[in-house]
Amino acid sequence: MIEPVTTIIGGLAAARSAIDFLKQNVNAFNDARTIGQQIGQILQGHDEFNKARYDEKFAAKLGIKDVAADMIEMKLQQEELYQLRLIVNNRFGSTFYDDILKEREKRIHDKKEAEKKARAAQIKNRQELIGILKALGIAIAIALTLGAALLLIFTKELR
Repeated sequence: MIEPVTTIIGGLAAARSAIDFLKQNVNAFNDARTIGQQIGQILQGHDEFNKARYDEKFAAKLGIKDVAADMIEMKLQQEELYQLRLIVNNRFGSTFYDDILKEREKRIHDKKEAEKKARAAQIKNRQELIGILKALGIAIAIALTLGAALLLIFTKELR
């Protein structure tokens, strides 16, 4: 298993190289996929850092140097995200970075809603199946009871 620290270092290194790449090449980009990949790499690196930061192994480091390093890294990340915001907004409009984040949140929300609806439909289908099986069980029980009663009646008549 990869240690949280390794994950953090890898994610942040990828984010920093993507920021540098964007700084140097943002005006030359006309390919949306390239720009999107770089922005995605940056945000993914920061997400990995934040997830790992709250991991139990990472949180267990309570030394002053560990806490200081964590706080410094958070500040550096904030600076990087601010730089990313400036780069993207200067190239594509003053609210573009915020629009990206809003659209991402909207897509995440839509995905969660779709998953909720799918779960609800699955539960509804399961409940309908259970209802059908119950009705079938009751019908079989009634049929067996009637069959047993008829069998008793006919066996009494035959004696």
